Amino acid sequence: MSERITFKVNGKPITVPKGTRVLEALRQNGIPVPHYCYHPKLSVAGNCRLCMVEAKGPNDKAPRLQISCSLPAAEGMEVFTETETVLQARRGVLEFLLTNHPLDCPICDRVGECRLQDYAFQYAPPHSRYVEEKRIHRYQDLGPHVERDMDRCIICTRCTRFMEEIANY
Repeated sequence: MSERITFKVNGKPITVPKGTRVLEALRQNGIPVPHYCYHPKLSVAGNCRLCMVEAKGPNDKAPRLQISCSLPAAEGMEVFTETETVLQARRGVLEFLLTNHPLDCPICDRVGECRLQDYAFQYAPPHSRYVEEKRIHRYQDLGPHVERDMDRCIICTRCTRFMEEIANY
């Protein structure tokens, strides 16, 4: 049997196999944390920063913001998923991700089935501080399995990691 460690999430103990990343532990225990670039079959990129949590190691004086997808769970660690600091960080990340993303959800193919849209409704501020003109990009064909619409890209790299790691293209 593999070695197991126990850490706390929002004050409740969770036991997982040693080496488990915090985001994986949260998902396995039904604790919702938004994430976009993470996929269990792909390498960890940590690009989107949406899975931000506050984490405090046993020797730390105070918790600090960290991305849970790349953070290994450790014995005695404390993780906080819904503090005001975490929620504020998520709002900022989403505001940044949506800076160049078109807000034309009603005509998008993914309308109603889009995690980015769901997260925006849940966490994003009602108005952006950014007023830059949106850039326009061309479609990019990544081979027989993936087409990439760069106008909707939030640079999560899931498509390129899929092509490199799974499709071997």
